[in-house]
Amino acid sequence: MNHLAKPLEALAARAGAFVSDQETRVLYVSVDQDLAEAAVEIVVGQEWHPENPRPIFLLAAPYSRKSPGWLERAGALREEYERRQDAFDREAITLPELPPLDESAEPLVTFAFQLKSVADAFSDEELGTKGVIVVLAPESIEGAVHFARELRGLAEAPSLSAVRWIWIQALSDAAEREASTPEALGEAVWRCACHVDAGEAQKEASDLLGGMTTAVASGAGFPAGARPKVAPPPHPDDPPAVPPPADGRPSAHAFLVPFLKAIQCQRDGGPLEAIRLLGEARDLCVASQRPLEAAQMELLAALAIAQAGLQEGAGIAPSVPVFQSAVERAEKAELPGIAATAAMVLGTFANLAKDPELAATSFMRSAALARKAAVPMLEFQALRMAGELGVKGGARERGGERLKDAIGVAAALPPADAQAAGLTDATLDLLAFCKEHGLDALARHAEASLVEEV
Repeated sequence: MNHLAKPLEALAARAGAFVSDQETRVLYVSVDQDLAEAAVEIVVGQEWHPENPRPIFLLAAPYSRKSPGWLERAGALREEYERRQDAFDREAITLPELPPLDESAEPLVTFAFQLKSVADAFSDEELGTKGVIVVLAPESIEGAVHFARELRGLAEAPSLSAVRWIWIQALSDAAEREASTPEALGEAVWRCACHVDAGEAQKEASDLLGGMTTAVASGAGFPAGARPKVAPPPHPDDPPAVPPPADGRPSAHAFLVPFLKAIQCQRDGGPLEAIRLLGEARDLCVASQRPLEAAQMELLAALAIAQAGLQEGAGIAPSVPVFQSAVERAEKAELPGIAATAAMVLGTFANLAKDPELAATSFMRSAALARKAAVPMLEFQALRMAGELGVKGGARERGGERLKDAIGVAAALPPADAQAAGLTDATLDLLAFCKEHGLDALARHAEASLVEEV
């Protein structure tokens, strides 16, 4: 989509110009959180720009005032240098050894000393290199202004004149963008804003949904992808064609029209109309004998009702029978996975609405259905939520039993399967909860199950 491509293309052009320029020392890139990974790849990829004479070193250690991470960056710098050193050695080119890492000195000084040695090694006419570019892309940052001041000090240091810098700062929202541009970097800095235009994104999404709705409504078929304009001749092994319903039932894809319209209404801030359209989509699914989609539409309608109720301060009471209907519909259609999901969502909303009885009942129902559907992660989380609810609500014994059951779900799986399903990490979180609330016996039980997994 263009709203995603445009900022990344602008970044590629700006970064390419920066690595080609021989004067400016720092490029500051502010980027949306969702685009951060792609932005880093684009910037690091400029190492292969035809006019770039410097290798690029990426350093991603987090930064905070209490733990600036300069010693970690020095270590990462050495590791990357050694990797390049080995690569050059295979080509019969010897790079000098770096001095030992002095962990007793000031971390920022240690980092600068190591970086100078790296930059000197790559300031070599025979190699065709003129220093290095350091890309700073902290995984997290607390104290951006202080970080900017330290970066400015490094960039202005005469001993690091062969080093150029690119700082990529991932920002989560527009308000953070407004407040975070680090003036402490000084004026002699290139800047690049890599952010999605919200208006353009909204328009593209609306156009896409509108096109899909029109395609379905016109009878063009399910918009699942490209298809030939002329149908290929039938093959002898093809199943017999399914004729359109002759009894007045809606077509199999008729529900998509109100469903897509409901998405548009939700995006445009019209929850009541979205709820009505989701109900219409559910009814069309029922009429066209699509039980899976009928349960899904009912679950979405329940979600919309619950969200609207919480936003308006009216509670979730109107959504409860819709959630329960979705659970029962899925159960009747022998879809325990969908039923378990609906019960889990109901429990979560009930918990938010301070209704512990409904929440606990829903979580336990979800656990039973998840067990039937053979979805251990969902069963674990439902039991865990029920257990934590009991412990926090004063029913420690009953809550502890549920937590023990959850641990048993994780322990019953082979270690590789538990790891792949995320149950190992989930058990670690449960272990921390047990320790926090003085459930020592359960904590030991969780630790024992983790040892068995390892």
